[in-house]
Amino acid sequence: MQEYLKYNLNSYLRKDRKKYIFFYFVPVIIIFFLILYSYKKEAYNVYETNAETLCHDVCTLTFYYPYREGFTYDFIKINGNKYEIEETFFDDVVLDSSNEGIQSITLKAKEYEGKNKEFVKLQIYKNKEKLIKKIIKIMKER
Repeated sequence: MQEYLKYNLNSYLRKDRKKYIFFYFVPVIIIFFLILYSYKKEAYNVYETNAETLCHDVCTLTFYYPYREGFTYDFIKINGNKYEIEETFFDDVVLDSSNEGIQSITLKAKEYEGKNKEFVKLQIYKNKEKLIKKIIKIMKER
């Protein structure tokens, strides 16, 4: 009987499976922690553009923004530094070469000091959501 158990393929495979059962739980634990992290992490939609800085008494930023999206924001970053917006001025809507409506927008940022006639990298952060909601929304779209 001992020899039957020694050369039995089923008992051999069961012994081997018990030996590596730890590796079955590792991916489950990692996925669990990723889901917990995505519930706490917040994500934004980011619109990047170049803006011209005009400084007379106060520095303002002028840039063009697509009209169909509507200008909403949570905060902005200028060259990687976060700023709050004091005032926003909107110009008339014009059409570009592909018949898309664009609008010139002028922003006055709090505590921003730049050079006159300088082009800066402007990032507009909007639509704050939890990361898990963004992932679910992307999965539903596809």
